[in-house]
Amino acid sequence: MLATVALGVNPQKPHPIRVLNDEMSQKSHKDEIKSRSQLELELAQWRAACGSYRFELIEHLDRLALICHQENDYENAAAYYREIIEIREERLKICEQAQLHEASIALMTACHRLALVCRIKGNFGEAEKFYLKACQLAISTYGADHEIVVERRNFLAGLYFAQGSYEEAEKILLTSLDFYSQRLGEKHKVVALTCFALALTTRKLPGAEKRSLDYFNRTKALTLPNFAGLDLSDGEQFTRALLHLAGEKYRAGRFEEAEELFRQLVLKELSELWPEHPLVADSYQLLGDLFKSFNMPGQAEELYKEAAKLRRRLGRPACLGLAQSLHSLGTLLLDNRRVEEAESYLREACQLRKDSFPPVQVASLKALASALRKLQRTAEAIALEEQAEQILEDYRPS
Repeated sequence: MLATVALGVNPQKPHPIRVLNDEMSQKSHKDEIKSRSQLELELAQWRAACGSYRFELIEHLDRLALICHQENDYENAAAYYREIIEIREERLKICEQAQLHEASIALMTACHRLALVCRIKGNFGEAEKFYLKACQLAISTYGADHEIVVERRNFLAGLYFAQGSYEEAEKILLTSLDFYSQRLGEKHKVVALTCFALALTTRKLPGAEKRSLDYFNRTKALTLPNFAGLDLSDGEQFTRALLHLAGEKYRAGRFEEAEELFRQLVLKELSELWPEHPLVADSYQLLGDLFKSFNMPGQAEELYKEAAKLRRRLGRPACLGLAQSLHSLGTLLLDNRRVEEAESYLREACQLRKDSFPPVQVASLKALASALRKLQRTAEAIALEEQAEQILEDYRPS
């Protein structure tokens, strides 16, 4: 489950599947071949070489913070981001006018990253401090009436929602709704998203059921998606599809499910700050399961492949997650009679699960055996079925 409820939306930016930009992908690929201990050693060497001129440390601190975040070591991730903020604040004081805009944006991003780390840790007070600082930097950089400022405030609304401060969240979202309605028009998808966020937020307030329903009814301006030809690489189609599904859950009174779908819909905050974070892969996996449940195998396959691709890049810490994605992909293909393709995915899932905890391997062994039977390789299938039964026997409580 995604650990945050990011409420920020930007109509000019693509869906998270397209957000894995070249710079971040290249950085994370380099990090793959270096362990955390190697990067820590490099940082120590750079500290000694740089002396009091610490600006050159930022790239190394940022890479280590990302790795710590990927490993759920939020304490050290926060410490690295604090140092980055300290260095960037020093830089901002002395930089020339021509560099001021770029330096402010860099500091704003660092504050936002630290805020999100604190939020995931449950340290809401510290998170609020740095979200507010990011908002102030956005105002001083872009001016108060700018979509970047609105977006940063939406993230603050997400924090208030997460900590149960629903009235504060509603105030911010109402300001955002006015901004988007005036700039984009009532029928724009971002207006619908903001109304849905307001519907979910006000539903938590006592006596606000009618207000919640009124906000929800404003989301109906979006046309229904064409599920049969849904292309997930098209951000517009993806938004409409998930918003429609979330709306169906809301209409049926299944509010927690509607909220979870909305979390996935507004994943942008995390996917842009940490496009290689495990939570992004978890979201792709969850959405793949969702589309599979709606009998949309093509869309489910695309999402499972995105989850597997990201988890493969994350390396050893994500191997069980990778096995889950490969198993899901293999069984999906098997169900759709693409047996030879399914075999390779299921075989790799079996191997990964064998290297971790054998009982979780059983489902993959049985699925692989089923594929081999369809390929008329009965002897191999029987051997795998016997292996699965033996594992269950070995781990059965005495």
